[in-house]
Formats: sequence, C-alpha cells, structure tokens
Amino acid sequence: MKKRSFAGLVAGMTLAVILAPSAHATLTADAVRDTAPRAAASAPCESAWSANTVYHNGDVVSHDGQNWTAGWWTQGETPGTTGEWGVWRGAVPCGTSTPEEPDPGDSEEPAAGTPIEKAGTLQVCGTDLCGENGQPVQLRGMSTHGLQWYSQCITDSSLDALAGDWGADVIRLSTYVQEGGYETNPAHYTNLVHTLIEKAYARGMYVIADWHMLTPGDPWYNV
Repeated sequence: MKKRSFAGLVAGMTLAVILAPSAHATLTADAVRDTAPRAAASAPCESAWSANTVYHNGDVVSHDGQNWTAGWWTQGETPGTTGEWGVWRGAVPCGTSTPEEPDPGDSEEPAAGTPIEKAGTLQVCGTDLCGENGQPVQLRGMSTHGLQWYSQCITDSSLDALAGDWGADVIRLSTYVQEGGYETNPAHYTNLVHTLIEKAYARGMYVIADWHMLTPGDPWYNV
C-alpha cells in the first residue's frame, strides 16, 4: 500500500486532513490505525426495535447492529432514517463482534487519468492549492453527513457514481467525535474511515478526513 501524506487544516472546531499518495510521507494511514485503540466487545444489544411498539423519551432499542435512544414519543419511525435531529439519537454499535481490520493488501492503485494520478501529492503554494509539480489545483466533490448516522450511504456504488458519473476530485468523510460518534467506539470508526479512504483512493479521489466537533462546544474538550 502506498503511503499517504497528511496536511492538516483547522477551521472553527473541525480538523480536516487531506490525504494523497506520497513516497516521502512521514505519517501513514497504517501508522494512525496502529496507534488507535483496538476493538473491544461492543455494548450488548437492547431489545429489537418494532414498528408496532410505542416508545417514549429515553427508551433504548437495537436496530441494524446499533443501540438507539428515543428523544420523544414515537411509533413506526425506523432508527437510522430520522436524521441528525430526528427522534432516534446516539447510535452506538452493539453486539459481540469486533470491527474487521482492513487488509493493507486490499489497497488498489488509483485509476489512470484520475485527479490523484494527474496532480499527485498536494501542497500549498502561497495562497493556492497545488499539485506535486506546482500546478494550481481546484478540488470539487461532496461531503458525507456524520458517519455514525449515514455510513450505509457510502457504498461501492455511490463512490463509483461520485468518481465516475459526477467527476468528483474529493470526498469529505465527516467523523463526529461526540453525538454517538468516535468516542463510543474508537476502533470501529478508525477502521471505518481507513476503509473508506482506501476505497476513495482506489477511485483516484482525494479525501478530507474531517474530525468533527460540535458538542459540547469546547475545542479543547477532546485534547
């Protein structure tokens, strides 16, 4: 697997890291993965959600391998489909299975003629974003929502459409720390982001790895 170089940008309370291939990178995706906490057994799954059951504020159910907490009275609303501000909050992986470690051997080289093939390792030239040969680069692409809520939307097919049909140069992977995100299962979300980075890289797209902090509002809270 080729190494990836990291260039961090801090804006507000979000840490964004752009990844690209580099033969001289000093920090690799493998190194980040190796220093992350290893997966432990997940929390036990609560009773399975039922469309016919009435749930009240604070009730916890399990659905699709995650525990969800109701924010108010609800019936028939499927966990995972109500959005960030919907009734079901705080998705926490449950069960006894541990996240599968991505196999570095599965990494593919970026497709020919893709943004990564054309621009290579990105760098800052004065106030411009440039490719490895100093040519100006403009990245255009899409962002995910919080991966703890909508990781099921980032499939091979959706990435193919983004890179091939839409011609995107970059994808931003939004990893919330709180709100049912990274802090609930660090190894799970580290492995998830690592896998998605490799999938995007294989399609020739750059990745903005977004360390997303909104709650509790203190940027030093997780330091």
